Amino acid sequence: MEEVQDECVTCRETAETIANIRATSLAAAGGQATHPGDTEKLMKYWTEGEGAAKIQWEAPCAFCRCLTHLGKYVSPGELKGLCANLEHRATGHWPNKNHSRVHHCPC
Repeated sequence: MEEVQDECVTCRETAETIANIRATSLAAAGGQATHPGDTEKLMKYWTEGEGAAKIQWEAPCAFCRCLTHLGKYVSPGELKGLCANLEHRATGHWPNKNHSRVHHCPC
């Protein structure tokens, strides 16, 4: 009887690495990849609902208020990008990239 060999160590390690990369990529995509409906509800909350009222998108320093409010819930590596996207969605314009260099928010 012929012995069945296990796959080679390199092949097994490669397969495990690919699986880990895929899992990490989905996790890095955040809730949108795993819960798109819930993500949309949160986006609406912060751009149109009670969250938008807290941030006051049309008032000066909205981006800084967004950082303050969402900083409690969002990782630092994603916070600025999320607030920029929320400001664009709420107002139709992107945050002023020179804002923090020329204006210091009172917040």
